[in-house]
Amino acid sequence: MGGHSKRSCSVEIRRAEPPTPPPPTPAFYVQCDGIPDVSDYYYEDGVYNGKPLYKKPDSLFYVWWDDNESWIVNATPGVLAGGYYYYINPTVYGRYSSENPYTGGLDVNPL
Repeated sequence: MGGHSKRSCSVEIRRAEPPTPPPPTPAFYVQCDGIPDVSDYYYEDGVYNGKPLYKKPDSLFYVWWDDNESWIVNATPGVLAGGYYYYINPTVYGRYSSENPYTGGLDVNPL
């Protein structure tokens, strides 16, 4: 008699963790020669006044469209008090000027 022994098999089912998403791609680089220095890569972060809203990774500064033909760089979208950099042009790329108490200027450069 060729007896077969029954083997017990145990299978552990583990829930697969989703893969880590890749880091976001920056939209552009800001090179600043003024005060405050807002130089850094900026990332798209939604829409503001019908155009993309951009922010620094530390979220201390934003680039936003003021709906009055200007791009603005400052700490709070929609608020022009306390100084800012500005660029009167429908495209975000270019040379920005400063409004007191900000000084100097900056360039928004495509990657």
